[in-house]
Amino acid sequence: MNDREDERPQTGLRTKEQAAAWLQVPESWVTQKVSARAIPFTRVGKHVRFSVDHLEAIAANGEEAPPEYGMQLAKLRREKQLTGEK
Repeated sequence: MNDREDERPQTGLRTKEQAAAWLQVPESWVTQKVSARAIPFTRVGKHVRFSVDHLEAIAANGEEAPPEYGMQLAKLRREKQLTGEK
């Protein structure tokens, strides 16, 4: 089991503070990325919120692998997309 699966929010939207805690980054990093429109988020009125899908996409976007694993990783992602796995 992945460590993040235990921490994975199950439903609803999260605040910047909650998103930062889940991503294990400073809240200022989240604020900066939102201002630059560099990460996915939802606006609820003037408030910024993050869904589970947003948080997982942000984490996945920062994933890096050595070149020899790049093709294997890409293949696994394609297979997950085709089967609808998360």
